[in-house]
Amino acid sequence: MIAYDRLKTIIPADLALANKALQVSLQQIKGIDQSTLPQLGEAFKTIQTNANLPAINALTQPIPSSTANFYTDNYATGSGPNGTLYLTDAIGFPVGGTSNVYADSVSNVFTIMNTLSRANKFNPLISTYVVMQNVNAGVYGPPKTGPIANVPLAPMTSYANATVCYTTLLIPAARANAISVISANPSAVANLNVETTYLAQSVVMEVTGLYDGGLDLFNIQSGGRMVITSFVQSIAEYGKDTTVDGPAWYLEQVTDISELSGQSVIAVMREGRNADILSTAGLLQDTKVPDNPQSIPPQATLIPSTISASDAANAVVQ
Repeated sequence: MIAYDRLKTIIPADLALANKALQVSLQQIKGIDQSTLPQLGEAFKTIQTNANLPAINALTQPIPSSTANFYTDNYATGSGPNGTLYLTDAIGFPVGGTSNVYADSVSNVFTIMNTLSRANKFNPLISTYVVMQNVNAGVYGPPKTGPIANVPLAPMTSYANATVCYTTLLIPAARANAISVISANPSAVANLNVETTYLAQSVVMEVTGLYDGGLDLFNIQSGGRMVITSFVQSIAEYGKDTTVDGPAWYLEQVTDISELSGQSVIAVMREGRNADILSTAGLLQDTKVPDNPQSIPPQATLIPSTISASDAANAVVQ
């Protein structure tokens, strides 16, 4: 291509400048070097614009905020940066959830509950539960037919049956015991609420993710060979996705690496990553197993499809 300084010595400077400006503009079109001038001219003549689309022409930004907000609110519901959906947002429970939310939250719940229990905070509630068990076992009278009498929480009162005893005495007593624990341990209760809310939100997220992915938990076919073979053929590709809570990490968490089968899964994922590394370096691979066998498999005997010369002659219609 002729430089501007040289071109303006051949043609007027203003025409040279316009020519170079057009050149620079055209060079920004991807793939233009594969096009011919006639093809480019035809494309310019037939290209369509946004004429008669006033809302599009009035845009001052590539994506309107309302559109971006719609997709953010309805689709960017994952636990990753900017609502990115992780694999574990849909099937995270087997590996403890996204960022171990299940494992960590359940552990925190147990820690808080054990601390309260060791401090005897639940003793009145436990005593009420023991009385409930005894009522069910008939210690204070036949549960269904009654009467129920000599119940420790109200030894001077008789109840027609276990149902009446529960509704008028035991359930209100258990509720009062629970309220007492809540009132006496506000910090622990607040922490429990945070952890259980987090767990509930994670469960809802997984159910929603499974639904959005078209997986019907109540209609899963077991033992399907197509699912297994499809999974095996995809392991190498899964291994290439090493993002946080992604397929490679997920498979490593659920794979039993003490077994040959589990170690094989890990090895195949590493093979997939190695293939990309070699490809990036421009190195070819010659170890790919061919899709078709080198030797021709045994062929079936089919109905004969050829005829003899005499049969063909006899088949001619005069």
